Amino acid sequence: VIDLTTTPQNPFSSDLTLEAARSKAKRDLGAAGGKNVVVRYLLPFDPQASVASEVLSDPNTATDFPCVNPRVRSQRHRFFWAVEWFSGSDSYASMAIAKYDVQTGEKLVWKRTNWYPSEATMVPSDRDGAAEDEGVLLFTALDGSSNQTFLVGVDAATMETVSDAGPFPRIGFSTHGAFY
Repeated sequence: VIDLTTTPQNPFSSDLTLEAARSKAKRDLGAAGGKNVVVRYLLPFDPQASVASEVLSDPNTATDFPCVNPRVRSQRHRFFWAVEWFSGSDSYASMAIAKYDVQTGEKLVWKRTNWYPSEATMVPSDRDGAAEDEGVLLFTALDGSSNQTFLVGVDAATMETVSDAGPFPRIGFSTHGAFY
């Protein structure tokens, strides 16, 4: 089993100019060829068998940069968190951090109007017997209205804000929150 973010188009083949980035109309058309989705692939041990797959994320949004609780990496897991664009809107700039329950299909989101979150890092609880979604998500988020950046802590189970640190001077939108 492997979960991957997929897209029907090459995201780097579109107009990557500053002019396009500054144009709301062009940004909103960016997913005209299809939006990113997280797909679970079931790879068979039998080379004659077909690969099965299922979409895990909302196909009406663009979902990328998924993460899981580090304690369940490379294991069966129930939850993942990811950055979401077009969240409840047809606007690229409508962004959220989404939590997906792959067993029930339920989705919860952390979202603020005109806020632009980066990739979340899941910090699991150190409590013995902690649930898979017990912990805190950490990410930076730019408040577009005030032009200031915050470090945001979100309860990974409820997706409610636990803490905001800041404001800090504007940090340009940082796509990735983890580097390996």
